[in-house]
Amino acid sequence: MATIFALVLGRTEQVRIDRALQEVGSVQFCELRAELARAARTPYVSAIVTELFDRDGAPVTPALHVLRDRLPGIPVIVYMSLAMDEVRALASLATAVSVNEVVLRNLTGAGATIRSALRGGREEMPIAATLSVCVP
Repeated sequence: MATIFALVLGRTEQVRIDRALQEVGSVQFCELRAELARAARTPYVSAIVTELFDRDGAPVTPALHVLRDRLPGIPVIVYMSLAMDEVRALASLATAVSVNEVVLRNLTGAGATIRSALRGGREEMPIAATLSVCVP
């Protein structure tokens, strides 16, 4: 069974992600970008689901660099809202890291979108290509 590392904050959101992914694999949650970066040293990690900021408000971009360098083929899914600070963070991430999917929180079908990305339903793409979906 797959192991998915998820930097997802808040118990409600963690339960939502855990339920959405229970048929795909087990989810290990973390709340700090340093913990997320350590996933790159774990031989059994199958995918990453991450918000754009950790519990302390630090951007996760540095951790995603580490993950992409060490595990270039691993699916990375950004889980976000359309709050202005997150949209800005997504725009700055666009120049730094490619992801497999951007999933909007509280959107009907978000769980199915994540499952599809984890099953290889999407190719890795520069995040800039997804901005047109999130930011008209």
